[in-house]
Amino acid sequence: MLTQEQVLEAVKTNSTNYDRDGCKFIDSRDFMRLTDFFPVDQWAHFGFAPKECVEIAPPKPWDLESISEQFVADLNFAWEKASDERGISAELMFEVVMMWMWILEDHESGELPYENYGKASLRAIAEKYSVELVGE
Repeated sequence: MLTQEQVLEAVKTNSTNYDRDGCKFIDSRDFMRLTDFFPVDQWAHFGFAPKECVEIAPPKPWDLESISEQFVADLNFAWEKASDERGISAELMFEVVMMWMWILEDHESGELPYENYGKASLRAIAEKYSVELVGE
């Protein structure tokens, strides 16, 4: 698994390598999820800043258990969007799953194609990690 320092350096240098064909997100839902794992003073690197008068929870631990928990939640959310054939949402959540694959250093699964809302690839990832997809 990548370290926080490796992820932060890749973000700072715009060298994350989980985007397909050089395409970047139309929003920042990948980086938004990462802010849960980083202290507020590092959020600017991800393009975020805390709002005034909002209590910020301490960062989640950067360990395999916490990352895996978020990965499974996002994999299931991606599956929900794919199952509902939600076009843009399905593709963006597929890319979030690819981000977690990059962080987990799973290069094989990270090369899976996005077609038919990513259903076959999401199913293959779930099988590899023994994740039971919600509604499957």
